[in-house]
Amino acid sequence: RLIVERVLQPYFDETPVPGISYLDLELFRSQRLQVRTRQGKGRSPARVNREMATLRHMLNKATQRGRLPVNPFEKGESLFFREDQSRVRYLTQEEAACLLAACQPHLRPIVETALNTGMRKGEILALRWEWVRDGWIHLPAEMSKTGLGRMVPVNEAQAQVLAEVRRQVHLKSPLVFCDHQG
Repeated sequence: RLIVERVLQPYFDETPVPGISYLDLELFRSQRLQVRTRQGKGRSPARVNREMATLRHMLNKATQRGRLPVNPFEKGESLFFREDQSRVRYLTQEEAACLLAACQPHLRPIVETALNTGMRKGEILALRWEWVRDGWIHLPAEMSKTGLGRMVPVNEAQAQVLAEVRRQVHLKSPLVFCDHQG
């Protein structure tokens, strides 16, 4: 909502929705990249991409509702900047220990699973006992972000986490992480 009120409305206020062209979108993108933040820093391509995504969504809605024959985003090359995804950061041993110490008892095995396997939250919370076998977690295609199944190795620490969870829940549920009622 703030993007609409602070960014899009002032820029496109005089332009009716059907009058927004691909060129207008290119000019808007270039202009937004030049605008300084409140701290006086240059605006990041990622921030401009979030603004462009909001605008594209609004124009998609206008197209769906018959206010535009075609979304102007579709009339040329992608208007999104390539974002740098190279920054990867891992927790240090001390940070991981602090995180685990701060966990409530019911969350600790979930967080340990994330640390041991690198699995996503949705994969962990949907984890089923039948997927855990032969020293691997066999994630089906529907659980994967890519739509392809994948196998996650179970290290010794994770094997201990799973054994403890199994001991506590007595296999009352097909789900690995569940409450005391399954």
